[in-house]
Amino acid sequence: MKRFYTHVIVEKSTAGYHVHLDGKAILTPGRIKLVVVSETLAKAIASEWSVQGENIDPKSMPFTRHANSVLDRIKTRRAEVVAEIAAFAGSDSLCYRAKFPDDLVQKQCEKWDHLLEWAFLKYNISLKTTQGVEPVQQSISSLSELLKAVDVFSVWQLSALHTIVHISGSLIIGLAMVLNEITLEDAWQAAQLEEIYQIERWGSDELAIATLAAKRFDFEKAVQWLKLLV
Repeated sequence: MKRFYTHVIVEKSTAGYHVHLDGKAILTPGRIKLVVVSETLAKAIASEWSVQGENIDPKSMPFTRHANSVLDRIKTRRAEVVAEIAAFAGSDSLCYRAKFPDDLVQKQCEKWDHLLEWAFLKYNISLKTTQGVEPVQQSISSLSELLKAVDVFSVWQLSALHTIVHISGSLIIGLAMVLNEITLEDAWQAAQLEEIYQIERWGSDELAIATLAAKRFDFEKAVQWLKLLV
């Protein structure tokens, strides 16, 4: 899409903070006015639009995409989104451990065990672990508590949590990240432990490196989104 505007400004109303392009409010793909909850977030979105060149590149506008997702999908289908995110507890990546080699097994213990221990203390739940890919059945009580844990977040927080959980395959990593119980770098290392291990051990091709870089970009922007909500 060609750039069709010159000036980008942020304006405040009783509904929240708007981003205007040449005096007109940005609309989501669902034709809803893009109104966000904080001035800091609105300015970040405005910056994405300001730095666009002759052509608009949606891939370079993660905060705009998150806002669109909140307004077009999460607000109207909140219960469905909560259930979708919480469902990852049933197959959380932290619960599926390698049988070998020994150094990978050790890395998983070092990066993942303390997160499961945190979840136990925070939510009074105990997730079972297994070696290999054979499905493990988590208790109904644990899954119920984790559903409640997801349900407390605002629609704005859910957008970031959704991205973090999908990239990591772990609800526990996502919850720890949203609640500031883990740093971005530690969360990323835990989330992509096996991919990083394979690259360090065997090397990688350009496609794999590009794919990992794209995941890292989306992961970082989701974490930044959380900070912009305040």
